[in-house]
Amino acid sequence: MHRIARYLCVAGLALGSISIAAAKQGRDFAGTYQLSNISEAGNQVHVTITLRVSNYSGADIRNSGVALFSSDANHEAIGAFPVVKLFPNTRSATLVQTFTIPKTEFQRWQEGFHPNFGFVSQAPNGAIQTLNVDVIREIEAPPAVQ
Repeated sequence: MHRIARYLCVAGLALGSISIAAAKQGRDFAGTYQLSNISEAGNQVHVTITLRVSNYSGADIRNSGVALFSSDANHEAIGAFPVVKLFPNTRSATLVQTFTIPKTEFQRWQEGFHPNFGFVSQAPNGAIQTLNVDVIREIEAPPAVQ
């Protein structure tokens, strides 16, 4: 299952060509995420993730995307958001996708780990590269005082 997800992520994202320059601060992609529509089904959890990600890579990104990886030491591919056709430098994009994840993964998120997102793309030499997306959980604003 994980192997199939990994190949689908890589195959789907590798079709485009891009050029990514390293960000001066070392953080190419950063953002916030929200979890919604959470439901358990045995040893799995269905969850919709809304990811607001910003591109600080120094380049416009074409035909690439963000994949969700496990937060354990193996970093197994779980799934991917739809491919981003154009992601201009210094701009943000909002991605929404429903994932089915292992219950143990969801429990790690509840214990303070963040989902592990990676921006998957094809390097100029043809190699597949994954750059970490630094994220924090977006907390809903408290109600306004009346």
